[in-house]
This record gives sequence, structure tokens and C-alpha cells, in this order.
Amino acid sequence: MARLDEMVYGDVASARKSVEEASSVSEIERAVDAAVEIDSEAKQRYWECAGKGPGLLESSRWESSLSRSGSGVPLPVTLELNDGGAASITVGGELPQENVSQQHEQLARLAGSVSSWRSDAAELVAEQRWIGTDSGASYQGPGACDFPFTLTLTVDGKDEDFSAKLVISKTPRLFVLGNGFTAAVKE
Repeated sequence: MARLDEMVYGDVASARKSVEEASSVSEIERAVDAAVEIDSEAKQRYWECAGKGPGLLESSRWESSLSRSGSGVPLPVTLELNDGGAASITVGGELPQENVSQQHEQLARLAGSVSSWRSDAAELVAEQRWIGTDSGASYQGPGACDFPFTLTLTVDGKDEDFSAKLVISKTPRLFVLGNGFTAAVKE
């Protein structure tokens, strides 16, 4: 069972069920061996996909919108991660003054205050090190996976770490700062 506990990429619940249904030691060993093999194959597919993550972050522009209380008109939010480490966050319009959410407060604090960025994405890919949740790596098919990493933004001269997740697909999305950003079309 310890070998099953180490699985990150395969279906752990299904593997455990196969082991529990086994009626002999040899059936248990076969079930565990099969699960470990499936996990190994899934790991290879996952890291082939996740390997695209660092390149998607370099020199990228991410766009989102933030709901504004009252008027209902969304505010555009842009996160730019430039080559060389420069970064910025801009909010197009005034943030609400009442019914302010934690997300609004955080974006108000960061807008205009972010000067640079870095991430551990390339290191995670190179080491094939998973830092996501216990539910394991999410691989949805060829070229589509979820890749968690740490995004470090320099805010008013101080580094702040943010948990981030890049959803790699035809239309990549970046989840950070309580917001889902969609990759902007490169001009």
C-alpha cells in the first residue's frame, strides 16, 4: 500500500479498490504493479504537457475582469509578465468603495505596485516535482493539464509569493490572486 501512497499521476482510488478486491497476495502484487505502471505512464504524459508552462509564462499578457458591485460593469484587469522579469498589474477603472471583497482589496494594493516577477515553474519541470494538492496532477489529454507553481511578485520592493495554477490548453488560463486570467492574444 505504501507504493500506492506515492502515486501522484494515476487514479489512486481505482488502484486501492483493485487491491481491496484482490483475494490473494499475488493478485494484490499484480494490482499494485499495474497501478504503479499506469502512474509512471501518466507521469510521463503529464510532464510533457507541464513542460510547456514556463514558456507560456515568459513575455506573457493575461487578461481578466473583476465584477464591480452596484454598476455590474466588469473592470478589466491585466497582468503582464515580461522577459527580463519586469511585471505589472493594471485595473481599468475604479474599484468599488463599498462591499469590497478580499480580491478587490488585494488587486487595489497590487495595481501599480508590482515591478518584477519570477516563478519556480522551470525548476519544477526540470525536477519533475509536483507541488499541487493531494488529489494529484491533472492531465486532461494531449496538450491539456493543470500546472501549479509559485509566482513571486515584487510589490513595492518586497517579494511576495502567490500560489498559482496554469491551465495549459488551447486557450491557456492562469489562476492567481483569486482571479482566472486568460492568455491575451500576442500582438
